Amino acid sequence: MRLRAREILSFMATNPTNAPVVATVTVTMSYTNGGITCVSLPITFTITVNPTPQVDQPASQTVCAGSLTAAVNFTSPTTGGTLTYNWTNNNTAIGLAASGVGNIAAFTATNPTSAPITATITVTPSFTNAGVTCTGPSKSFTITVNPLPVVNPVPNQVVCNGAMTTLIAFSGTVSPQPGLVYNWTNNNTTIGLAASGTNNIAPFTAINTGTAPVVATITVTATFTSGGVSCTSLPVTFTITVNPTATVNAVANQTVCNGANTAAVTFSSPTTGGTIVYSWSNSGSEHWPGLERHG
Repeated sequence: MRLRAREILSFMATNPTNAPVVATVTVTMSYTNGGITCVSLPITFTITVNPTPQVDQPASQTVCAGSLTAAVNFTSPTTGGTLTYNWTNNNTAIGLAASGVGNIAAFTATNPTSAPITATITVTPSFTNAGVTCTGPSKSFTITVNPLPVVNPVPNQVVCNGAMTTLIAFSGTVSPQPGLVYNWTNNNTTIGLAASGTNNIAPFTAINTGTAPVVATITVTATFTSGGVSCTSLPVTFTITVNPTATVNAVANQTVCNGANTAAVTFSSPTTGGTIVYSWSNSGSEHWPGLERHG
């Protein structure tokens, strides 16, 4: 198409593609005088229209406090120049700076609270070609950091055979809420407690059919789940000791003459593993004044 004009008026450049488009403009000049027209040699120049840069939607992620996030590597369908990604973060409590340029390397996520915290990261692409920089639309994604629960210490218990234990109510740094579960295991079910369970341990009747104390070690962990990600605490252990029923071995009866010495009475027991004290009383001290009522 041959156009006759002294200038090309300003116009709004368009580029519907993902790469620079180049238009080559050719100019010739005609000069007429005395009925003779003279035409110049052509000259050419180009108009390059850079594309509006795009950034692919980054995926959101949920991680546990103390864990590494997944690296965020920004990508784009835009080609033909230099791409730069500028990002901002609205919640530095997760362990990520407030802003940066380029990909986000994996980092150790932090959460100083007892509930999930979320940071929104907004990335804006820039495209540079032939000394001209164009900025594209921003995309946002989130990084959610779940708290890492910690179980508070649980006191040990010592009870007698046939006695009730006390309620064991677990607690920790994450307050009770949906998604929080305490899981426990017991290495000695002979005490009357199941091998495993969840959440608090209700009082139960302790059992020890032997003659020595039995000890059960209970190990508890807290697991908090949110956003499809579970975070588990370090284990905490405590013990429940069930003492045996104290038993005194049978003592032989004695019959002696008035004025004679009795045989010494030595008490014994099959019970072991603790301190044994024998307390006794005499119901006939009025007839045997030499045998006092004492223990």
